[in-house]
Amino acid sequence: MVRISPTGDRLAVAAPGTGATGGAFTLDLRRQNAVRRVVAGDIPGLLWSPDGRELVFRVQGRSILRVPADASAEPTSVRGANWWPTDFTPEGRELIGIDQSGNINQIVARDIASGEQRVLVEEPASLSWSVLSPDGRWLAYALSDGSEVVVRAWPTLDHRTVVAGPRASEPAWARGGRELFYHQLVPDASGELVPTLAVRSFDPNTGQPVGNPMHIPMPRNYRSMGPVRSYDVTTDGERIAAVLFGAEVRPLPRQIELVLNWASTMGRPRD
Repeated sequence: MVRISPTGDRLAVAAPGTGATGGAFTLDLRRQNAVRRVVAGDIPGLLWSPDGRELVFRVQGRSILRVPADASAEPTSVRGANWWPTDFTPEGRELIGIDQSGNINQIVARDIASGEQRVLVEEPASLSWSVLSPDGRWLAYALSDGSEVVVRAWPTLDHRTVVAGPRASEPAWARGGRELFYHQLVPDASGELVPTLAVRSFDPNTGQPVGNPMHIPMPRNYRSMGPVRSYDVTTDGERIAAVLFGAEVRPLPRQIELVLNWASTMGRPRD
């Protein structure tokens, strides 16, 4: 998976595996080739701190750790196991994530200092891909079976709105919470389901989607993985980064495809 830094100038890559290929890497997008491995290990997921100074990551079979993005210090542990951090709360004191310890996945918040956990959202079905809007007003997530993408008001978590479905997953916000991206499988002319990146306008004042979504074809070798999003979008919605599986080029950083001027490529209306 990949995550673009809050400042938009760095890319973080979580690479499962051991040896030279496994770990958490950062890429300087201004220079394109300044790659740093921040930590080694089997890393299936990570995210940036709100100030861009730290990475929080999950180590396969172990706990959640945090480390300076410049690798200036050793990783430190964040309490708790069997959960996936997906975002920070607006004040930065808690991590939002997916708890897999029960029969169904819940969305939880965990205090970074104390490790105290509280349940945010629980539904009859398992939940995944939780993410808070940049303005801190809306929490988006999807049912793990892909049947719905849902938005709830933050922090009350009422005002439940179904934004997309079926076969929809991995929501992401752009333009300060005025656009919602999500991955969706849609039928092509022959009826075959193909992967797309859907973009839908969102009114942060009413909590309602606006108009119809635009569906942009995605490469067939893109894969949605686990309860965390495999792609990322810059805050202005202009660039997207995604991991493409089965890439023929090496080393690892070249397996990350970064598409520039994304808005002009897909021709969506501009604000």
